[in-house]
Amino acid sequence: MFDMLRENRGFREKDATLIVTCISRRLVEMGAGCRSNTEPEILKEALSSTQVIGFLAYGELSFTHLLQEPYVYNFSCWGTTLRSVIDGKEEANPEEAIGTRLRETSHQRMGAGERIENVTSGIKREDSAARALPKSKTAAEAPQGVPGHVATGYADLDRLLRGGIPENYTVALTAPSCDERELLVKSFLETGVRKGEVTFYLIVDPGDAESLTKEAHSNFHLFICNPQADSMTKSLTNVTKLKGVENLTEISIALTSAIRKLDKPLRNQRRFCIGITSDVLLQHRAVQTRRWLTGLIPELRSAGFTSLAVIDPQMHPFDELHAILGVFEGEINVYEKESDKGLGKYVKIKKMINQRYVKDELCLAKEDLQNEIKRAKRGYPL
Repeated sequence: MFDMLRENRGFREKDATLIVTCISRRLVEMGAGCRSNTEPEILKEALSSTQVIGFLAYGELSFTHLLQEPYVYNFSCWGTTLRSVIDGKEEANPEEAIGTRLRETSHQRMGAGERIENVTSGIKREDSAARALPKSKTAAEAPQGVPGHVATGYADLDRLLRGGIPENYTVALTAPSCDERELLVKSFLETGVRKGEVTFYLIVDPGDAESLTKEAHSNFHLFICNPQADSMTKSLTNVTKLKGVENLTEISIALTSAIRKLDKPLRNQRRFCIGITSDVLLQHRAVQTRRWLTGLIPELRSAGFTSLAVIDPQMHPFDELHAILGVFEGEINVYEKESDKGLGKYVKIKKMINQRYVKDELCLAKEDLQNEIKRAKRGYPL
């Protein structure tokens, strides 16, 4: 019974449920997990917007909000629910009202014990926002995204993440070299540029990203770690050319210098794509690479960056790969899998520390990724 009450069944914050089995004090105590001779009140533990009225001995009621608001009632599998009425009318859609009621409640309550409910309310708002994006919606059609999250630009992946990558997180994108991986990175970068976010890209070969340096000169910064950088791109104020990945100190100094030139205070979300992780790991092995990352990540986080680090798992021994993955707060994994339609690419969220996410796998279709990027360009040109 206790587990049923914890589930979100569309109740509002001030709804009250009278448990049928409360005729017997002992049955209620057992159902609520209370010890003998204890008043069985189930009012705490953030019961998913459902407020249960605790019963005293032999049917004596302990009312909470019952006298303050009008109610209508309906029966459920475990008792009678008194549903609150607003402005003389019962809310037509209880699920849509949950977010509003929770927001009102979180601002009104101030006690230390209520902070638990505020955390739960925040999770519910994220859930509602994630569910609000229908499957046909693209990042271009919903540019605002979910508060507290940074959109990847691929709507289906953002849905798995319940709105996008959590702000200030550093997430590893583990994927073999393939078109789908490059399209995910491209979507991540271009989405940031279109939203006017400061976007850093640290890479050995810039590829198509070079065009962003000209189209979005003000907020896109490209760092090329390649001795042939001069022949790859023109010299621009938002392009930093480095000699390679051999000198990690040089890379760190260049990044720190660019970060210090950014506007303060933070006006918008910032995003960073680390495209040299595998190159650094090959060159410097696990110990030095991990030391470099553990110094870089806190600096990016303190500057307001949400970071995506690209790693090719097929290039590294198992122990070195996992020594590096332990540094990141999340991991998005792209892999190949045989299906009825043949060999295909799939993506799955493997971890996202202290965050909720959908554990389902998503089939990555190259054509879908390309079409979504094209739709985003038409809707929000650079």
